[in-house]
Amino acid sequence: STQSTWGPVAIKWNPSERQQLVPMIFTVLEAVKDVLERQPYPCLDIKSPVCVLGDVHGNFDDIHFLTEAFNVDAAAPAPAGASIDPGAVAISTNALQFTSVSHAESVPLPLLRDACSPRSVRVPQEPRTLPITEPKRFLFLGDYVDRGQASVEVAVYMLALILRQPEAIFALRGNHETMEINDLYGLKEECESQFGSVHGSRIRRMLNEVFALLPLAARIDRHLFCTHGGVPRPPVVEADDRISLLDRDYEWKGFRNLHGFNPNLDSVTAYRRQMDYFYDLLWNDPAPATAVLDRQGFGESGRGVGCVYGQDAVDEFLKKGNYRLLIRAHEPKAIGFQIQKKGRVITVFSSGQYNQPTDVAGALLIHGESLIPVTRECSAGL
Repeated sequence: STQSTWGPVAIKWNPSERQQLVPMIFTVLEAVKDVLERQPYPCLDIKSPVCVLGDVHGNFDDIHFLTEAFNVDAAAPAPAGASIDPGAVAISTNALQFTSVSHAESVPLPLLRDACSPRSVRVPQEPRTLPITEPKRFLFLGDYVDRGQASVEVAVYMLALILRQPEAIFALRGNHETMEINDLYGLKEECESQFGSVHGSRIRRMLNEVFALLPLAARIDRHLFCTHGGVPRPPVVEADDRISLLDRDYEWKGFRNLHGFNPNLDSVTAYRRQMDYFYDLLWNDPAPATAVLDRQGFGESGRGVGCVYGQDAVDEFLKKGNYRLLIRAHEPKAIGFQIQKKGRVITVFSSGQYNQPTDVAGALLIHGESLIPVTRECSAGL
């Protein structure tokens, strides 16, 4: 097999291009604030069909490919390897591979678990028509910046898509969409190296102001719960408000306005509950088999922030919210996705070559009762 030439690369702008780009970036970032401020917060409700993407981490090549591959807007040119049919998307085998996976209730759990293995993801011999029809929507689950080499381009591109199609393109906040994290893991350095200290500092500040407006969760067709990290912990003393809190937007308004682009509210007791919920949604992970869990199914996280959640915690949260599945991001997966916790948690990761050259970018295509993990090929031998 031969390794293809695509992958996460930096975008080099010459001085003339950069001079034209900077005011465009400022315009997009200022304009998109109005769109995001009108959205519900902290939780969106979205109808399928929808394409869900996980962490991108500055990989412009993958986010551009995946958004173009599944975009049925006639104004957008079809990428190489994808042909657009009226009402559906036909994907040729040299571009994508996919496997059909239904919800846990309608498919044997072994099949769901086996879908985590690259061997179960077979490339068909002929192009197949995927059951995804108009209207087309996208949901991004966070972590657009840091670690990769094109964080600014990824973030601005995604925000420009929202600005262009605010009723079809939605984005959630990830843990890297906070200044306390992206100051340390790449965005600050990239802004300054690409655009200089003056313009770079302004771009970084404006990006983080926009990130603070991104919702923390979304529900697809009311029964698929989506967030960046995962299951939040219940309050220690008070009644369990984890479901109702998602719809009490009036209680979040002050929090959203107060914390701005750097959620450092440790001294603000009025928003302590929102702060705990915020960090849990953005940082929590499924618990490994060896984790020591409390009676509610939560345990200590090796990240030093948030916690891990086990099967009991997942089942209880989904039952309370009348949700079928939890769809999240936050962790790299070599084949772009992983199905965990007896088929009730799906992790999607949309940045290829993240840890290894053979790592692929994944996405989830959701239409009613159909859920199809899709990965972009990076090697003919996969």
